[in-house]
Amino acid sequence: MNDEGREPKPDSNNHTPILLLDVSTSGALLECENYIKPSAKATIQIPLGEDLLEVQGIVVHCAVHEIRHSKGDPDQTVYHVGIKFESLPPDFKATIQELIKQRLYHERREQPRLYVGRQSWLREDT
Repeated sequence: MNDEGREPKPDSNNHTPILLLDVSTSGALLECENYIKPSAKATIQIPLGEDLLEVQGIVVHCAVHEIRHSKGDPDQTVYHVGIKFESLPPDFKATIQELIKQRLYHERREQPRLYVGRQSWLREDT
């Protein structure tokens, strides 16, 4: 995400900056400044600890989350995007499950997901 309020542009690899909000074994919720068409195929990079994994998925929803107002800058639309994973490698799935288990134990939460809150990227696949 661009802290200066400008529209983010995909990089030379067509990567759109995102904020990865949470991850489960079936999908992820992310925040970005670009509308991503539902049913689009996408690859997202998921950082967990020192590991980075690129995972393919399908966009299942994309909706306006908020419009940010900045003095002197144009308004910025922020979207929440839901991605359903096509598949996860078994070891990565086990890592997510273990991290969720640890988080549930510490937070006594009911929902099985992991809040990540880290910068990453998404690439729409063709």
